[in-house]
Amino acid sequence: MRWLHDWDWDDADRSAWAHWGYGFFLIPRRLDEAVPELTLARELDPLLPFMTVDLSAAQWFAGRDGEALSSIRQALAAHARAAAINPTWLTHLAVTHARLGNRAQARSILAEVERAGREDPFFLASVHAALGEPDAAFRLLEAAHRERTPGLDWLWRQPGLESLRDDPRFLDLARRMNLSNVLDR
Repeated sequence: MRWLHDWDWDDADRSAWAHWGYGFFLIPRRLDEAVPELTLARELDPLLPFMTVDLSAAQWFAGRDGEALSSIRQALAAHARAAAINPTWLTHLAVTHARLGNRAQARSILAEVERAGREDPFFLASVHAALGEPDAAFRLLEAAHRERTPGLDWLWRQPGLESLRDDPRFLDLARRMNLSNVLDR
């Protein structure tokens, strides 16, 4: 991180942190540019777990589920302890399996996460939605809204929730979150 403290700008081109930060910033804005930035960040520092997890998230948001599944599996294999601390990784994996048609695998992962009882209800809702269980998803989205969980910030972009977007309950939730700017999309 010499670029940050010593203003060694040439070092910034070789900094995983710089590429990760820029790539993460791009995810909700310019997804097509986020994936290469996060890929480079992971190549520059493959030992940092979130480099691979955030790359898989960008791939996931871009609808590149096969690539996302490969990346999240790499992260889980390489960083099992970090994954145990952060069950969001597992819900990400479950949604990806559901979107790829691997429903039994998705349900197995969901059961594991629910047994642990530490996950943000928003991310659990995305798994239920991806499995075609809208009522369960909406119960969890309402819980996330009551708790004001940080995951809810991704409401409009979250993979797995696509099937809910035309439901009046989804539109009502978006209105209550002051997301009227996205309701016209």
